[in-house]
Amino acid sequence: MQIEELNDSLIDSLAEFYMSDASSHDILEKLEFGSSGESFAKRIANFPTWIKIYTLTEGGRIHGCVIITGADNLNLHDAAIIADLRIVPTIRGNGYATALLERALGYLRERGVKKVVTIVSEMNLAGIRLFHKAGFRAYGVFQDYYVAGENAIALELLL
Repeated sequence: MQIEELNDSLIDSLAEFYMSDASSHDILEKLEFGSSGESFAKRIANFPTWIKIYTLTEGGRIHGCVIITGADNLNLHDAAIIADLRIVPTIRGNGYATALLERALGYLRERGVKKVVTIVSEMNLAGIRLFHKAGFRAYGVFQDYYVAGENAIALELLL
């Protein structure tokens, strides 16, 4: 497995990766992505602030990714958002999420970002542990944030 920045040759694989996971439909809706590689590429090109996507790939297939965006559109000019971080279930527990998160945080430090925020479902204990291990701290709860009525834990990291 290797981590690489999303490029044109991987865009169709990224769309397939997200469309194959029923739990990803919320994030696709929130970020206004479509369901094809073409619609993904168009949305990325027209995103209201900067966006960077790192993928976990093997043989041209994506097995995980992290999406990070600027927060300029929220008037947080020195902040970034981890919009999504996911790994296919069959390879979880092998450190890939940690590696993707570390790559994203390294990029954000290089970019001069001072604060990183994300949200995680209160039911996603592995995700909460991952972010806590990286130094994130909870700063709030969004009640009934997800379609299934789950709360979201808001986390932040000062870089």
